Amino acid sequence: MTTDEAAALRDVCAITRLDSRDALLLHRHATVVYHLPRADAVARIAPSDHAEAARLSIQVTRWLLSSGFPATAPLDIEQPVVVRHSVVTFWHYHPQGNLPLPPVTRLAGLLRRLHSFGSPPFPLPPYKPLKGFLSALATFGHAVLQKEEHEFLRNRAD
Repeated sequence: MTTDEAAALRDVCAITRLDSRDALLLHRHATVVYHLPRADAVARIAPSDHAEAARLSIQVTRWLLSSGFPATAPLDIEQPVVVRHSVVTFWHYHPQGNLPLPPVTRLAGLLRRLHSFGSPPFPLPPYKPLKGFLSALATFGHAVLQKEEHEFLRNRAD
């Protein structure tokens, strides 16, 4: 855990009264995800400029759940929480263990069901394909890619 992540996680858990002791890193990429075993929760940490997307993800997920869709539920606390330079959301933890991947037909059924829903009772921003990819490419691309690779990906994305 980086010093910034540790401070953000500690601060946000103090605000929400969730126990962050023994936090375990699950994933680090565009967002950082920690399992909080003492809270039986997952904390998802993103840069603070993602606050609106975090708020919308909580709102959309709660709407889907209220419509009977089987989604991972956000914790029933006020969120997202912005601390330092991060925005944090909290979700119920579902241990995976050695569970096999679900069959494609199950995923297809969920996707079909998801697409059967009408629009939510709140506005959604216009969909911007590749927005996250372009952001990651601009932020990290020059550090991890050769110039030709970066240009190729940028041109393909455009």
